[in-house]
Amino acid sequence: MKIIEDIKNLIKQANHESDISKLIDMNVRLSGYLFYLQEEETSAHKAYLDAYNDRKYAEASFIIKSDLATNRAERQALIETRELKQIETISEVIYNDLRGKRQTSADFIGVLTQKIANLRREFELKSRQV
Repeated sequence: MKIIEDIKNLIKQANHESDISKLIDMNVRLSGYLFYLQEEETSAHKAYLDAYNDRKYAEASFIIKSDLATNRAERQALIETRELKQIETISEVIYNDLRGKRQTSADFIGVLTQKIANLRREFELKSRQV
């Protein structure tokens, strides 16, 4: 996903940058990327919930239509919906991955904001000493 690569690149640049105006620009850009990453996370969450609901519906339908005893029908429903469970699992992994990346990026924005504040203080102290 291009947005994630863009975020990674900005984070790498910011870690080696000490120019306040460039850091502020990076912070603003990261905030914008975070907005788009949130949209991707929301889409992934919806896909995960859809996959979950599809699997649960298929399980319930199998149990209702089955002539088997309830316990056996429930076990057989799990077997019959195995592929749907795999789709659900993949969707959940993608959602959790995006959620983790968004949260980590948000945390980095906080760290970057603190770095900018520290550099400003250093600059102000140096200016007073001159």
